[in-house]
Amino acid sequence: MHKAGWLGAVLLALVVADAAASEVGLVTAVSGNVKLQEEKEPASELKPFVKVREGDHLMLEGTSRLQVVYFEGGRQETWQGAAALEVGNSSSRVLKGNLQPEVRTLPPILVKQLSKTPSPDGNIKTGMIRMRSIPPQDRLESVEKIYD
Repeated sequence: MHKAGWLGAVLLALVVADAAASEVGLVTAVSGNVKLQEEKEPASELKPFVKVREGDHLMLEGTSRLQVVYFEGGRQETWQGAAALEVGNSSSRVLKGNLQPEVRTLPPILVKQLSKTPSPDGNIKTGMIRMRSIPPQDRLESVEKIYD
């Protein structure tokens, strides 16, 4: 049983490491109608501060604007106009349309901080604190009497 538990822990660690490693970039700005289609998922409206994975498809319509920062190399791409893009490991690839991105390279320290940005889905509890409420006055008095 000890070996089975150890093997399970190793497999879980590999799955968690693979999931974290699959996030290749962060959407830092979105305006207009931009949709994200993840593998095997229906397309959904893309919002800022969503992490993207290699193989995700981004669809920009009309005069949309999208800014993505890739963690590997610090490449920041700004796209404007209608296009379909595929997220790569360190840059986007145009699937449909004739757009070229405006490209900048961000400092490594900034990219490192951006990669730590929590997901907006609420599953990450970074920075959470527990607040305690003040007990009702009559209960506080009874506690003080017991203490005395």
